[in-house]
This record gives sequence, C-alpha cells and structure tokens, in this order.
Amino acid sequence: MSYCIYDSSGYVGDLASTSGLKELMDYLSSYGGANLKELAENGCVETSDELTAELKQLPDDPFFNNFKELVEKSKDIVIINDGLFEEEK
Repeated sequence: MSYCIYDSSGYVGDLASTSGLKELMDYLSSYGGANLKELAENGCVETSDELTAELKQLPDDPFFNNFKELVEKSKDIVIINDGLFEEEK
C-alpha cells in the first residue's frame, strides 16, 4: 500500500509505501520537533513557520527530501492518507 499527502485543496503528491511510512513516522516520533511529532502521532498537522523550520532539521536524503518538498507544497494543513477515500465535491 502507498500513502500520499493531501492538503485542504486535495492531493499534493505520493509519499511512501507502508514500510517507508513506518520508518518516517518512527524517525519523526523520535527526532522531530513538536509539529513533526504531531504529524507522526495524528497523521495531520497545520502548516506553520515552525513546521517549515523543523523540516530544515531533517537529514538531506532523497526520502526525506521528497517528504520535505510535499510538506512545503501543502497549504493550510498536511494530511497523510492512503488515498482510499472519495473527495466530496
């Protein structure tokens, strides 16, 4: 299964597989700032300057870079979801 990032406008981009998501959430839970820990715990967090600052502390690695790019593109909120829902129109 794969996971995506959504924001208040809908789909932002593909994030990770199940194993990749677990690795990311474990890392954020252990080493992330308050906003990244909230994202790891709840699967969503509001965008903020503090969140952007925390992203800069993540390793410079292709996996983390993809995550950072998707979060930076998100407007208002970052939601991690498996995409198995229909958006109401």
